[in-house]
Amino acid sequence: MQHLIEATPYREGVLRLQPAIGAENRLDWIRKNPHGCEVNALFSDLAANLLDPMRHIFVLEDRWKDITRAYSPHAYGGEIDILSILHPDRFKSWQAMTMMAARADATMTHLLWSRLFNQRFSEHPLQTGLPSQHTNGNRLLLRYFRQDRATRAMLARKAEGGGTMQVAMCRSVAAHYKGRPFLWTLPQSGVDGGVRDNFWKADDGAFRPKLRLPGRSFGLNQWREHHNLALLSPINLSPSQYLLLDLLGVPPDDVFEALSATILYQDLCRSSIRDPAATECVECVVPCLPSAAALARLLPGCRVKIMPEELIPVLAEPVKRGPRPSGAAMSEAERQRKSRAARRAAMQHARERAKESV
Repeated sequence: MQHLIEATPYREGVLRLQPAIGAENRLDWIRKNPHGCEVNALFSDLAANLLDPMRHIFVLEDRWKDITRAYSPHAYGGEIDILSILHPDRFKSWQAMTMMAARADATMTHLLWSRLFNQRFSEHPLQTGLPSQHTNGNRLLLRYFRQDRATRAMLARKAEGGGTMQVAMCRSVAAHYKGRPFLWTLPQSGVDGGVRDNFWKADDGAFRPKLRLPGRSFGLNQWREHHNLALLSPINLSPSQYLLLDLLGVPPDDVFEALSATILYQDLCRSSIRDPAATECVECVVPCLPSAAALARLLPGCRVKIMPEELIPVLAEPVKRGPRPSGAAMSEAERQRKSRAARRAAMQHARERAKESV
């Protein structure tokens, strides 16, 4: 596939991918994949993006070289992250274009368009008549488990008492709410750490399937009577993805704000905090302090507390391994020969001692 792609420097450490000269017909064949080839199916989306003149496609330079060079050490195991961005010029012939989203200025589209392509945005006239911030933050109590940012890798590690850290957090949430219904999120089945809607088998009323929020809960209103939440699905990118965006001018904190914080905020706003007439306290449990702090900035006046100490899962101690192999270990046959020689030497020594005592 790489012979059909031209990779040119875009910024330090970043390459832009474009079709190689004369490769358009072959890329179009891969995009259409008329014979249903399994190999072409893997690359059909990439081919389609390469053929779109309004898309910018970026990769990390070291990763690209690692998979394309003939004598590469393949230090990254053949894995590469590809970022495809639609250029705002796609819409320049339109009379106007409006982005409709809560916190639109914190979305990845806004960040990438403004920092990569110098796209300018202005506030829609209708926005001036809408509230600029929440005034009911004093109703909200945010609780968290850990000081450091939660990741799926951390949640997959073993916890004291058995199971993963994610399972341990679920047990703690169930114990904390004590049968009270709560809205909840966890990774969807099919991804790392993903669970089915009916994964919780304990008969304690926790994690009810009908109270699970979908992966994108934007605009849904059917849960506005609920006051308790457990938002336990971390939204994180891989280190290489964070690095690629950082080199393109979007640092990790901004990525976290645009992805994790925005989704947490939307999920939280499915509860009664969305109802301006509601007065009851809303309690929300999140995995880590950075998540709680991101929500607290959006709802001034809320309280942030760590979970009770007895409900905070503890990482299991790593299993202590034996000494590092020396490389001089004997085979089973060698050990047996050495054992027989030792027994013969012992018998010979015993006979000599017997002769001396006569």
